[in-house]
Amino acid sequence: MSFKISKPKNLSLTSFIFLLIFFTLLIGSLITFFIIRSYTFEIIKKLEIEKVERLGESLRIQTIENLVVNQYDEIEKRFELYIKDGLIEGAILLSPDKGPIIYLSKDEKREIVRLYRTLSPGVKISEKSYYDEKRAKYFFFSELKLKKIVFGYLILTFDFSKIRDIYWSTTILLASLYTIFLLFLLVLWYPFYRKIKKELGSAIAFSKELPFKKGEFLSLSPFFVETKDLAESLNWASRQLWETERELIREKALMDGVLSTIDEAVFVLAPDFTIKYQNERAKELLQKLLGLGAEDQEVLKGLFLEGRLRAYPEGKALSLEELLENLKRGDRVELQVEVNGSVYELSLKRISSLEDRQDWLLSLKDITQRIRAQEEFLRTEKMKSLIQLAAGIAHDLNNVLAILFNTINLMLLSKGVPEEIRGVIHTLERHLKRAKYLAFQLLSLSKGGEIILEKSDLEMVIKDTSSFALAGSKTKFYLDLKVNVKNLKSDPYALSQILMNLFINSVQAGAESIKVEVDKTKEDERDYLLIVVSDDGPGIPSEILDKVFEPFFTTKKEGSGLGLYIVKSLVERLGGRVKVESRLGEGTTFYIYLPYETIEEERVEERALPLDRRLRILVVDDEEDLRESLALILKELGHEVITAGDGEEALSTFLNLASQGKNIDLLITDFTMPGRLNGLELINTLREFAPGLKSILSTGYAEVGEGEDLSKYDIVSVLRKPYTLEDLIKALNKA
Repeated sequence: MSFKISKPKNLSLTSFIFLLIFFTLLIGSLITFFIIRSYTFEIIKKLEIEKVERLGESLRIQTIENLVVNQYDEIEKRFELYIKDGLIEGAILLSPDKGPIIYLSKDEKREIVRLYRTLSPGVKISEKSYYDEKRAKYFFFSELKLKKIVFGYLILTFDFSKIRDIYWSTTILLASLYTIFLLFLLVLWYPFYRKIKKELGSAIAFSKELPFKKGEFLSLSPFFVETKDLAESLNWASRQLWETERELIREKALMDGVLSTIDEAVFVLAPDFTIKYQNERAKELLQKLLGLGAEDQEVLKGLFLEGRLRAYPEGKALSLEELLENLKRGDRVELQVEVNGSVYELSLKRISSLEDRQDWLLSLKDITQRIRAQEEFLRTEKMKSLIQLAAGIAHDLNNVLAILFNTINLMLLSKGVPEEIRGVIHTLERHLKRAKYLAFQLLSLSKGGEIILEKSDLEMVIKDTSSFALAGSKTKFYLDLKVNVKNLKSDPYALSQILMNLFINSVQAGAESIKVEVDKTKEDERDYLLIVVSDDGPGIPSEILDKVFEPFFTTKKEGSGLGLYIVKSLVERLGGRVKVESRLGEGTTFYIYLPYETIEEERVEERALPLDRRLRILVVDDEEDLRESLALILKELGHEVITAGDGEEALSTFLNLASQGKNIDLLITDFTMPGRLNGLELINTLREFAPGLKSILSTGYAEVGEGEDLSKYDIVSVLRKPYTLEDLIKALNKA
């Protein structure tokens, strides 16, 4: 069945054509109207959805912050506030297994309804956000995830009925305006029709005179034959162009697909550095660097003009002229640049274009993680070298201090020293003990900073450390002790090092006063000693407060970035923890929590007294002055002493004495010695000849003995250099 439009009998051909054109325009206009109306609604809906999703994303982040610390009441209050403000219609919080925890919504009276551990019938739980056309609702579904930890899921309901009402109101308004427009068109139609009626009639009459022949289209006129041939040629050329266009589209799609898979931002630039092409990675990069408006063709050129591209690691701003100057030396230039804290590998080369001009191919690859990994490796290697150097210096320093202590011990053992001189010697001994702090500072950088818990007078440690750290400065010091700390079970050297670094930091920051408060507190049913160190310095910016305990992090030009790292390390090794609070212009406060344990006062009968029996002692140490001074002390205490400079000499001496029937009662040996045998190896070797031989191990490295079962070597004591006369006598008593 065919459909045919025929002219009414009483209507002229001219009027019929005009009416046909009019109704065609009318129908086309109506279709256009409905398309524009629907498209407008979709745009409004899309914009509203984007706004809603931004709101949902903001609420998701706030919800995660509360979920991390289990503040469900805060989450519910925030949901309720958003519902009351009309920003959302309802909210559902699901557990990781998608069981409902909180469900808030509005009832028919617009009152907030709370439902727990159940959902209303018909509620759809989707894996993604979607728009419900029938109910004019938009559901925002989001996974509450932080790194690899899933805390739950969030569903928000938004009411879009207002948009739909606006849509229908707008439709009625537009339809009314459109009807008025058509009526106005009809009014103008008749004068226009009368004006061109005569000319249109003449054109129709002329067309009737054309020589048509049935079955042979325009065959009688040469003009129309030529027109037909030309039309066929144009049709063929059009098809060829269409095929070529399709091929170009396929090739462009293939190129886009390839460029979208590579992990680089690729730009094709005109000679004036405006963007002609960019892949998806390039768009993401511009969006990251510049935010909205990154589609501007001049935006990449602006990065150079603003000096935001900087050569890495020099930090010098990279100009366009300098970059093009480098290209004169070759067809390609490659260098590393830094933008907004990220490092990129930049490559620029010339390419030919169809317009016979040189365009540019620019690629940027993000290598931030690789660069940061290299920097972290270098920092680690630097730390290892520093640790090794610190341990060696500490060992040598301890040996020097041990010689000085032995000299003082000899003077104290001498009966001819007057009492006033003894007082001077004790003063010298007290100051030499402070020098031990320096060795401990170095050892605390290494694995060897072993913590030795002993009776500690915290009050004396604080006062001695403050007088040493604040010497020569105008900083005032205040101490507030609220608990007895004279017999604290801790490591006095570690405590001194912790306070020393905090005091020095405050002085260098320009603090006018430092205050230390010591009190007792209780956490998790355990007693802690709370040491609060506060100053009135300039404070620490909030953006770097979390980084102050990281190794090598410093804001000072001459700083090492190790002071607070050592503080945190020592506090943790003492079994405690440290935290910091600071505000710009209001100073900084450190809170140090340490286990609160005390040691009972030592009874008189337990104090170290010299042995009342004579021992034959073999002393082995590669430091001659230290070896000889220790031998003199032991002789002064009434013992027979034989010395050796290393393990091989000690073994030879031991075997020689054994062949003479002289047994060694006690071996005192250094741990680190040149040659084939160190201290432990020497002890183990001599015990093969004398299984009952008792030994004392002496060392300038605090890590000696860690992880070792010293009892299997029959080592009665480990003397940490430098040691006092009392320490030596205690060790001899155990033999």
